[in-house]
Amino acid sequence: PSGGFVLWVEMPRQVDSIRLYELALKAGITIAPGRIFSAEGKYGNFIRLNAAYWSKRIEDAVAVIGGLAKGMV
Repeated sequence: PSGGFVLWVEMPRQVDSIRLYELALKAGITIAPGRIFSAEGKYGNFIRLNAAYWSKRIEDAVAVIGGLAKGMV
């Protein structure tokens, strides 16, 4: 979308969102791992992306996250 607040993204089951968070953070990108939204530890392969507006910088960060996730599959 051209704007919004959050995107909830389901990744392949092999993607550990906590590990993806750690890798993204090293790249200077912050994401929210899905497990933090469940008291039961669900959503281990989900992430939440927060962006109030879309830009080339955000698009590039999403591409980096995609590459990191691809490396886990």
